[in-house]
Amino acid sequence: TRFENGISITLDLKEVFLSGQMVPLTFQILIDHAIHYNMVSSARPLHIRIATTETGQLEFRHNRQPKMLTMPLDTPGIHVLINRYKFLFNRAGTVQLHDDDHEFSIILPLIFT
Repeated sequence: TRFENGISITLDLKEVFLSGQMVPLTFQILIDHAIHYNMVSSARPLHIRIATTETGQLEFRHNRQPKMLTMPLDTPGIHVLINRYKFLFNRAGTVQLHDDDHEFSIILPLIFT
């Protein structure tokens, strides 16, 4: 509501993976990261896409529109999230992170019990 037309969120979730679960607060951390470090306006909307992959993972991506900040762009929330997934899955490489000048994306495993 706060950003009105400044944010668009697209969901592309395959029904077969809807029973998958995530680490608590995953969306809170990812949405906070996207809004905190990017300009959001109706003239330059932030496009967020949340989808499931063919292998049953959750993919969260958005375009990059960095704010003019004087502080480093390192986000402790993303590192906390990655560490939670590594702790739960007890292996490296569980989380795939891609961040360049145009797009940020993170792929996280869904938890099926």
